[in-house]
Amino acid sequence: MLSILVDYGIRSTILLALTGAAVMLLRGRSAAWRHLLWLAGLIALLALPGAKLLAPQWNAPALAQRLLAAPIRTIITVTAHPPLSRQPSIDWLLIAWIGGAAFFLIRATRAQVLASRLARRAKPGPDGTRISNETDVPIVCGLLRPVVILPSDSVSWPAERLESVLRHERMHIARRDTIAQAVAQVACAFYWPQPLAWLAASELRNACEQACDDGVLSQGTKPSAYAQHLMEIARALQQPASAAFEGGIAMTRTNQLEQRISSLLNSKRDRRQAGASFTAVVAAMAVTVVIALAAFHTPLFAQSGKLAGVVRDASGAVIPRARIDVRSASGAAARGESVVHEIVYSNAIGEFSLDVADGSYDISIAAQGFAKQDHQGVLFANRNAKRMDMTLAVGAIQERIQVQSGMDHGLDHGMDQKMQAERAAIERTNRAAESNSLPPQRIRVGGNVQAANLIRKVTPLYPTTAKLDRVEGTVIIKVVIGKDGTILSLEQINKLVDTRLAEAALDAVKQWQYKPTLLNGEPIEVVTEIEVNFTLTR
Repeated sequence: MLSILVDYGIRSTILLALTGAAVMLLRGRSAAWRHLLWLAGLIALLALPGAKLLAPQWNAPALAQRLLAAPIRTIITVTAHPPLSRQPSIDWLLIAWIGGAAFFLIRATRAQVLASRLARRAKPGPDGTRISNETDVPIVCGLLRPVVILPSDSVSWPAERLESVLRHERMHIARRDTIAQAVAQVACAFYWPQPLAWLAASELRNACEQACDDGVLSQGTKPSAYAQHLMEIARALQQPASAAFEGGIAMTRTNQLEQRISSLLNSKRDRRQAGASFTAVVAAMAVTVVIALAAFHTPLFAQSGKLAGVVRDASGAVIPRARIDVRSASGAAARGESVVHEIVYSNAIGEFSLDVADGSYDISIAAQGFAKQDHQGVLFANRNAKRMDMTLAVGAIQERIQVQSGMDHGLDHGMDQKMQAERAAIERTNRAAESNSLPPQRIRVGGNVQAANLIRKVTPLYPTTAKLDRVEGTVIIKVVIGKDGTILSLEQINKLVDTRLAEAALDAVKQWQYKPTLLNGEPIEVVTEIEVNFTLTR
């Protein structure tokens, strides 16, 4: 759940940041234009989850892999005693998000109900309006059939003020602002942990009022007179805003008044409404951004599904500590896709589970004393879970011997020629690299090689918090060993392991020291893999 929240947190931040940047670019334009941009951003926010299901997936280009791994992998195991207490398995993040979304949706629904009730209790007024003694300011209520509700003292207003108020409120109805406000409330409910969503909703409300003010002025009302009317209406506001105000659109709010008065008295303000052409451009831009954000596919944003199953032997007995390797399908790097390599071990009752991103994978299962089992091209799509129950066959016993004498002379001569040819090819490659002044290349260890030996190893410490949370896992690290045997760089290969375990493994491995690796007597840089297994005793 955390990965999903982080995913949508990043995507929503990018989307709303782009919306805010567009508003800043148009800060000299009319309030109606700014309102349309904020509305498009909030609608795009709600459309993002659906777009992720429908949009094609784009893969971030994989970095060119120039480093080839050494043939020897170092495997170490860090074992710790588990704590006596066991952490609950309830996903509290999911519960918190659902609870918050439900709270804000219920609050928004209640506000709509109260606004509808206010409209029903109000008495008929002039020009299709309604009069109510439950509100001190004019308000527009209703999503499908909005109505203007005037306070009871409006019967004593001057005709000029009443006309200005009706122009303002009817602008809300013509622009369908009650629907726009409801969209903002729903977006804030679903993205309630995202502060930018609340900021966007607030800016939408401010721009909405200013756009309607601009509409009133465009119909011939004097700015100074209209500003005076707003101040008189705000002065009459005696009670705090009720929940019904959230279900409708109140004409005056004290926190908006200063900004609105300043805008009204600014004679250089652009007061145009948003036309059809600008609306079409904004809609096209919003669709483009949503599709791009939904389709962009990186390991961080990857949709994930659950790979789970049980490993058994031919008799049906479970196999604990079976190793399940999940790698990107062959050819992924050549196609420019992200290369994934994750490892999980079956538990004491043979069960395993792993969240993997959408894509195609080669999966292998191995256990000591059993034949390795391979599954190629296993496809995960649309976050679908996949059940893979494995049955491993008993492995064959093999012995390897080397015969050093009695070899046929002709065969021996052929082998010597082959080795000499390989050595000559390596020397020609080295000479070509030196003549072209290329930087040293890190190569696959092979040929006439003296492999590196580990001379100093620091064993990782099992993080205390990980033990308390009963967290286990395997960390695979790609290590570049320099010519002097020191660690030049570290890179964590598998990403689905707990970060505390990864940090502990990286902190220890970076202190390791090797003997230099020699190729034809010369030290070279090599790459190897180190696997660190963190396990708790049963």
